[in-house]
Amino acid sequence: ERGEGSEYLVDQVVVPEIFNLEQNGFLGDIALLELSKSVNKTEAIISKEPIDESILTAVGWGYTSENGVLSTWLQHTLLTKLSDEVCDQFHTTKNLGQRPVDHFC
Repeated sequence: ERGEGSEYLVDQVVVPEIFNLEQNGFLGDIALLELSKSVNKTEAIISKEPIDESILTAVGWGYTSENGVLSTWLQHTLLTKLSDEVCDQFHTTKNLGQRPVDHFC
């Protein structure tokens, strides 16, 4: 069960220099947020790789549908973590090329 959560101000956003959606696709599609104060680590903050078939929460800004409008609100959704084998098979079936080593499904 989720708690009420906490709010933190962001002092700085650091985006990798390699991130350029038009030139590099999703390579480097991540940002580091420097917060105005420290976060107390709890058991709700997991620091290890998720296991297959676990339920994950994806959070971010972006498009909520193909050819849709860019969201101005932070979005979240629940996803199921797939095994590397299932993910690679999906990439092959959909002709997406090899799954980048820094991605998981």
